[in-house]
Amino acid sequence: MSLKINTELCAQELVLSDTITVKLERRVGNGPFPHASTLINPATTDTTDRSYGLTELYKNLPEGLDDHIFSIGVWDSDVLQSAWSRLKTGLIDSTQFQSAWYNDLTEEELARFVDEFVDTQVSLLYAEKGDEHIFIVDTDNDEEFIDEVPQYLKRPKPGLESLTYNSPITAAAVERVIDGKVVQDSAYLALNPFKGLVTIGVRSHSYTSLNLDGETKHIYLSNRGAGIRFDKNTLRVMALSDPFSEEDTATMAMNPVLQLELGERITTAYGSYRIVGVSENGLELKLLQEDENAPWYGTQIGATAPMIEGETIYGEPFKSEEGKFRILDFWATWCAPCLEEIPYLLDVNEFFKDYNFEVVSIADDTKERVEKFVGGRKITWPQLIASETDEVLFDYNVAGYPKYFLLDDNNKVVMRNYLLRGYGLVYEAQKAMQISDKEMAKQVRKGNLLVRVANHQYSKVKFSSEFTPKGAKPMYNRHNPEHNWERGFNVEAGVYKTQIVYEVRGEFSTHYKELEIHVTGEAGQVVELDFSKNN
Repeated sequence: MSLKINTELCAQELVLSDTITVKLERRVGNGPFPHASTLINPATTDTTDRSYGLTELYKNLPEGLDDHIFSIGVWDSDVLQSAWSRLKTGLIDSTQFQSAWYNDLTEEELARFVDEFVDTQVSLLYAEKGDEHIFIVDTDNDEEFIDEVPQYLKRPKPGLESLTYNSPITAAAVERVIDGKVVQDSAYLALNPFKGLVTIGVRSHSYTSLNLDGETKHIYLSNRGAGIRFDKNTLRVMALSDPFSEEDTATMAMNPVLQLELGERITTAYGSYRIVGVSENGLELKLLQEDENAPWYGTQIGATAPMIEGETIYGEPFKSEEGKFRILDFWATWCAPCLEEIPYLLDVNEFFKDYNFEVVSIADDTKERVEKFVGGRKITWPQLIASETDEVLFDYNVAGYPKYFLLDDNNKVVMRNYLLRGYGLVYEAQKAMQISDKEMAKQVRKGNLLVRVANHQYSKVKFSSEFTPKGAKPMYNRHNPEHNWERGFNVEAGVYKTQIVYEVRGEFSTHYKELEIHVTGEAGQVVELDFSKNN
């Protein structure tokens, strides 16, 4: 479908502050967005778990699986409505779980739930034997598998082919709530059989094309795979000049410049349209036409970032005024992916501390837990508590963790999200501050001992030793022409047990090398390693 929104082409002339409702259609497949997936969740037997009693139970199994290893679980299109239904219909103990699920929701958010039972769950069966995967979806949602057609999938080999997601897409019946009414719908699901990990993913998006100021925009909507319901936290929008092609999906899906969120702008050569709303089914998008010359505030790349003002956990005042480059780190102590990023935060803080740069962390956590966590980990940069810092989570549209923003010294957003994970955190900061590779090499090589690993198309290398008691240290390779991996250390003379962990580019497997390093204690010692020669 095509919708023209243009003062020259539309009978109704648009003026500033006009709200435009864009109609979209639902399409099967990911479109240009990242592949969404989640673990297949079996029913928990832990009565203290807030999910206890939420997972629907199957009735019958197909024959022929006696010698297979299999698991049975569910995919849930709307976990909060599912829990609400079971609470209100007495299927689970409301006194035990009410606060665990809903204490943090506003009255407006609570108002969307209906008290009647809503079947938001689809039962799944996954089994394996040798290289064979068997996947069965309860497509008619009757909690039985005997009348379903199994899918037979081969275990993927290591390599990039694991990312092709060629599993068949299966439509499954499910109920959902739209504007307070229970309606029948379908969820489009596919198995993601990674080597050593099997997940289930949502495979649908919304699409339309429209004319804005004489420019054709191809609009795609995703909800980050969070069931089939769209809301302000999960909405992601791409507005492309050309329809996406399958060949470009990988680079587009991870591009934070293209992925827009609620409150951000779709721009043309002549105008600006802010994304101000989305319907629950993702078939209506609301845009607000704005003055293109108006001040631009927000978290979109190029916008002036919202001001952050508050106190650190140690009572020191903090204000994100202009004058410094900053990494904003939204995290929590309970967030495992956040903890994996700490070595890179430590490095970016150390490497660039003399370049008018700082890291600022905002924790969705308690002050007590954060104080306990950062103590003894050499985490010296400002730590703020989100609940004590005005509307910082709302201002930065933080719905999941970790989430990162790189700001320049004018407080404008330079980069965000995906490209600031892992090595990207260091390299994007280096690029934004225009630090040369020569200067970067000085930071990486600091110390009396330099460990160098020959580059054989490794995608990641980490170093740990008896002289790195706080954990593995990332090694870096973009600062030298040979792209060998390097890291400098200050170490006293001695013999140290060491481990190097590396991943080969294009493979999803980890390699380990155990060795001893003899350190002389003299300045300028270099330890050269080449694992292709088994040294």
